[in-house]
Amino acid sequence: MQALDDQTLNGLLLDLESDRVERKQSFTGSVPTKVREAVCAFANDLAGHQGPGVVFIGAQDDGSPAEGFSVTDELLRSLADIKDDGNIMPPPTMLVEKRPLGTSELAAITVWPCGTPPVRFQGRIHVRWGPRRGFATAQDERILNERRRFRDRPFDVQPVPSAKLDDLDQLRFEQEYLPSLVARDVLVANDRNLEQRLAAAKLIVEEHNSVPTVLGLLVCGKSPSDWLGGAYTQFLRIAGSDLTSPAQDEEVIHGTVADQIRRLEEKLEAHNRRRVDFVSLDTESIVEDYDFDALRQLVRNAYLHRSYEATNSPVRVYWFDDRLEIHNPGGPFGSVTVENFGQPGVTDYRNRTSRRLCVRWVLCSASVPASLSPVNTLAHACASIYNLVLWLQSSPGRRHDQYCFLQQQRRRRKDFVGLSYRLDVRRTRISRAGGGSGSTVQPVHHGVG
Repeated sequence: MQALDDQTLNGLLLDLESDRVERKQSFTGSVPTKVREAVCAFANDLAGHQGPGVVFIGAQDDGSPAEGFSVTDELLRSLADIKDDGNIMPPPTMLVEKRPLGTSELAAITVWPCGTPPVRFQGRIHVRWGPRRGFATAQDERILNERRRFRDRPFDVQPVPSAKLDDLDQLRFEQEYLPSLVARDVLVANDRNLEQRLAAAKLIVEEHNSVPTVLGLLVCGKSPSDWLGGAYTQFLRIAGSDLTSPAQDEEVIHGTVADQIRRLEEKLEAHNRRRVDFVSLDTESIVEDYDFDALRQLVRNAYLHRSYEATNSPVRVYWFDDRLEIHNPGGPFGSVTVENFGQPGVTDYRNRTSRRLCVRWVLCSASVPASLSPVNTLAHACASIYNLVLWLQSSPGRRHDQYCFLQQQRRRRKDFVGLSYRLDVRRTRISRAGGGSGSTVQPVHHGVG
């Protein structure tokens, strides 16, 4: 929101009265009611100007100053009360000023269009068509309702107004992202141009409005963190059991969601030690710190279900000597609450569109064994705030059996509820006899910290 300059206000004042301008000589008698009706109509912006309307107090119909009018503190306070006196709902976004225009001073009320129309004054929807003002028809109300539903779309498909089409990696979209969503023969037979394809994938608003969406910057942006403050990852390997211990390895990972996931998984795999013992035992024994398939599933769900709205916090992965913590910003969302978490059928998705698209592009590159489906169930419940301990063990006869504990902990912050996963079992031992297909599971350490 930025106040209009003197040149713009003068142009509106001296122009013909329209659906963006209202002039009143004073603020007495029935004028306060008419001014509130005008404010309501400007907030609805039926014509879709996407720009502010102005009510001038102290001006005649031709724009000349009214005789004997002066701007006082009491007048400005009365005009400011229009915003929150309860007559206009939802309260309009407006600015009340004393402005020197021409040879005199006027009071100007600048009203910006409401993002969630329709706006009502005393229960009635007021609109303007040209210089006329009146009640909205059924068709007018339908248009305003559709505009509200359009703007109430999920956050991940909301536009980022300051971003441009050039901020998207178009080559990556054409060569990597699009082929993962649409069969190649369909793409060959399709005559859509680049803007139409980006709009169909919800990476821009629409064909004729090529403003990138949040999803577009996350999956194909050249530098997503320039537009979304928390769109990066912080990895820390700590030689100890708390944050005051010295750090052995540290990296801040930038890039698209896919780039962050791939780089983080490389880090986790590099630090996840595997030891083979075929001397002291009759059978070959492989011992690893953590089962990597379980780590992969938790990491990817941390990205897909995190919140990017109203937070600059990144995905944080802290690897301690005795545990591994994965933090992602967010909290209870939608129909999931503290009271109903864990009940059958109670689920919700914060990033519905990005989840649906990213699952095919990001998650299809490395499948997770069917035996880890309980991990998937747990990770999808990332809106929980319970301390939850889950024991996972796959069915007998599979080649990669797992034994681990998972604990989900609540992290409270002033501005949001951050949630974390803790993998507290240090080692998984997989014993194989002669390289056969059978395997047994032996827990090396199973104390939950």
